[in-house]
Amino acid sequence: MLHHQHIPAILKQLRMPGMAASLETRLREAKQANLGHLEFLHLLLQDEVLNRESNLLAKKLKTGGFSNRMTFETFDYRFNEEALNPQTIRDLATCHFIEQNRSLVICGPPGIGKSHISQAVGHEVCRRGGDALFMKTQLLLQELTNDSYPRRIARYWKLIRNVDLLILDDFGFRRYDSRESEILY
Repeated sequence: MLHHQHIPAILKQLRMPGMAASLETRLREAKQANLGHLEFLHLLLQDEVLNRESNLLAKKLKTGGFSNRMTFETFDYRFNEEALNPQTIRDLATCHFIEQNRSLVICGPPGIGKSHISQAVGHEVCRRGGDALFMKTQLLLQELTNDSYPRRIARYWKLIRNVDLLILDDFGFRRYDSRESEILY
């Protein structure tokens, strides 16, 4: 007779860590609630799907350079209402401008929340299954003009072409030379 102690090893072999992590809890719940086999299996499968979605989102956020603390949930909409209209910010959270293939430029003096909003938009794109990249403009240009590492340059170009949203922060902080301008535009 097969005991449930063998199942975590099988789940690990099948690369199903979400199911393995919740197995004991789900077994207790199934016993207490007298769940049927299909209900129990459904709960375990949901746990695995949620685990995979969570891991994928974490990977997208890390790859994209996003902070976990700069989201729309943590944004103070009352801060600088004169400079950044709360309704406009809420509209950005829908990401409709991306679906419409429109560019977005957020400009204003330092300290009004432009970077927070930009990161929050990128975070939202990742949550919706898209890919976004957040970089300081100067850092991106340094990477793309560094002829010492042609493979790295090619990788950056591929990354930039494949994202749904590219966010360039601190865009106008310095004057660009002709090569940087050409790359940027």
